Amino acid sequence: MIVVSDTTPLRYLAVIGGLDWLPAVFGQVVCPPEVITECQHERAPAPLRAWAAAPPPWLRVVPVSDGAHVLPVAAPLDAGETAALCLARELRADLVLLDERRGRAVAAQLGLAVTGTLGVLVEAALRGVADFETALSLLATRTNFRVGESVIAAARARLAAGKERR
Repeated sequence: MIVVSDTTPLRYLAVIGGLDWLPAVFGQVVCPPEVITECQHERAPAPLRAWAAAPPPWLRVVPVSDGAHVLPVAAPLDAGETAALCLARELRADLVLLDERRGRAVAAQLGLAVTGTLGVLVEAALRGVADFETALSLLATRTNFRVGESVIAAARARLAAGKERR
């Protein structure tokens, strides 16, 4: 499975101590250098900066090929989002980790499957490496993560359905 990440899910997971859930859920994650640059920004959380300074073996940093750095749709995205989506297209990724609404809309236009931080929490909980409610509480109290109650309810329902199948 090829999974490409944007900065924001990495940022939220770093703050709540959940970066190690990514290899447990996906094995390997790929991101472009632009995402690593954003992770090392002076205003990025200290745990994220430290992580990005010495990326773990399960993270592959792959640049977008020359000429593949342009999206076929016009959208006001930042450099990390643009590069992550371009890389996902180039690698024919199975999944993109992305939280921002505009980026998710562009991913949908490009036919890319997307999940965000909340989706990672569900999958980590299903694999027994995270407690969903604890992680959700940490997101609410330690970050600026905001999502509607209907989205949280849908995530809880997906988690319950996944547990029933196991």
